[in-house]
Amino acid sequence: HGAAAEAPTPARHIGKFGVSVAKSHWRLGVGRAMCVATLHVSRSVAVTKLDLEVREDNLNAIALYESIGFQREGSSARGLRVNDRYFANVLMGCCLD
Repeated sequence: HGAAAEAPTPARHIGKFGVSVAKSHWRLGVGRAMCVATLHVSRSVAVTKLDLEVREDNLNAIALYESIGFQREGSSARGLRVNDRYFANVLMGCCLD
């Protein structure tokens, strides 16, 4: 019997990531550096699209993601709950090819 070929996964080209920076390091370029490194590594392993979710009121993060090529693709109502308060998440994606 021959080895079975691995079935292709339709979403194998998509990477999902998240970034968290300690408040003491905000506005120092740490988040940008991590995002740029993630874009570079993703391209090197044949990921052609990156997806992320960011809390709707995190305007600095949304601006950062947009500045490196992410686009808003939708939202997820009540996507996050903090201390019994719900927040929507902005869904963002970046095509790498």
